[in-house]
Amino acid sequence: MNIGIDIGWTIKGIRGDSDKNKIAPNSFKVISELVKRGDNVYMISKCNSRQKEEVERWLSYVNFFNLTGVKSENLYFCFERRDKGIFVKALNIQLMIDDRAEVMTHILPTVIKFLINPETDDYDRHSKQLWNCKVVANWLEIERALF
Repeated sequence: MNIGIDIGWTIKGIRGDSDKNKIAPNSFKVISELVKRGDNVYMISKCNSRQKEEVERWLSYVNFFNLTGVKSENLYFCFERRDKGIFVKALNIQLMIDDRAEVMTHILPTVIKFLINPETDDYDRHSKQLWNCKVVANWLEIERALF
């Protein structure tokens, strides 16, 4: 299975915590399990040029690619949230994990979606446009659903 995963507030940072560089609990463990079972994992992040450099430094600092087994060439960046849908389609992603309901509205309804700990206002604004989407509080809920 091809799986797409967002970075900010999905694996990097914990919503409600002042340290946006913390690793989301259990994220690396679950991602590693996905890679070990043979899934192709792609990291897809919306950010500007400055944020891109910050994300790349963080991924290096936390040794993300070595700890999870995700291939470094499977890292993609875009400038707009809607553009994630283009990557999902081009990479034939069948499952997407993100923290933004808005992102999920730009992804084909046939893609399985996990919306992890979304902001309330973002969810409320887009909830009627979400198809094939499960809202989860954390990575352990994703793990239970997938394994």
